Amino acid sequence: MGLSTGFRPRLDLVDSAKVAAGDVAALALFVIVGEYTHGISPFEYPNIALDSFLPFLIAWLIAAPLTGAYSRDARSSIRSAAVYETVAWFFANALGQLIRASPYFHGGTGKEFFVISFVYGLLFLLPWRIAVARWKPLGIE
Repeated sequence: MGLSTGFRPRLDLVDSAKVAAGDVAALALFVIVGEYTHGISPFEYPNIALDSFLPFLIAWLIAAPLTGAYSRDARSSIRSAAVYETVAWFFANALGQLIRASPYFHGGTGKEFFVISFVYGLLFLLPWRIAVARWKPLGIE
């Protein structure tokens, strides 16, 4: 085992952390825009925004690693990025809906909300993941 091979897992972990930070930022932006769309200023009412954000964040942190969204393959091409991100968001959105429907968070769930949040969530997540797959200057392999 060579020196570079021995350090590869650490580099993958660092790369995955960079990608995850972008994912979390994209999800936060998704919630901020969603709150504004519903007439709520997330900066005036941060508790409401946080209550909207946490179910999706929790779900994302569970679904993304389980679906391979942080694998090297998920960053290998634009097509792979789109496929992995779409699958991960589908499951995270479904789990996020279930978490939102619990008595611990406000809001509910429904077929319409699932579809709308799936589509709009991808509009925020996919550009970031495509950028990661497309441009190596981001420092992510």
